[in-house]
Amino acid sequence: MDFRRQNLRALVRALPSLDQLLALPRRRFDEAAAGLGRSLELNTMNKRRSFERAAAKLSPDMLARRLVERRQRLAERSALADRIIERLLDRNKARLDRFDATLNAVPARLKAMTERARDRLEGLGRRADSAVVGDLRRARQALLAQDRVLQSLSYTNVLARGYAVIRDADNRPVTRANAVAYGQGIDIQFADGRVKAVAGEGVEPLEPTVATRPQAPSRPAKKPDTPTGQGTLF
Repeated sequence: MDFRRQNLRALVRALPSLDQLLALPRRRFDEAAAGLGRSLELNTMNKRRSFERAAAKLSPDMLARRLVERRQRLAERSALADRIIERLLDRNKARLDRFDATLNAVPARLKAMTERARDRLEGLGRRADSAVVGDLRRARQALLAQDRVLQSLSYTNVLARGYAVIRDADNRPVTRANAVAYGQGIDIQFADGRVKAVAGEGVEPLEPTVATRPQAPSRPAKKPDTPTGQGTLF
């Protein structure tokens, strides 16, 4: 601590004093304060001379000349503004004329577009009608073909060849003779209608009959054909 205190005291002795630090700024301030009065006087004198010269120039003739110059300048600027306005008006008029021509051409374009759209719509309508007619024709043909297939597979064609369908009281087909009891009501369907009947007593087995064809004297006998008769239903 003593060593540091000694160093600090040595540094303090080496520093300049406050009077020495402020001596140069103080002298500059004194010189400026001394010259401020003379500067204000000189500035005032210069302003007075400038004002006197300006007052000498502000004569009626000079004011009239300035008014004439300003009026001429104003007239030139007004004429320039008029020319600029005329140019702008001409330019806007030309633009409006172009817009007017474009707007006048719009109805014709819209009419042409409408006619083209109408023609296209009519063409599409004709194509749609022809397509619908074609689809209906193909559907009708397919339906007729399916109806022919259905008719060919239907049992009514078998009935037309002399067969019949036996149904019980519940309208269920009867396929065996032993399934019918004595006195049971049955329904016999022919090709042209239905007949109500009552089953008799007993079940007679169906014996097929064999039909032979006449033999020629010079040819060998043929085998008997298949039975053609339907037999009894009861």
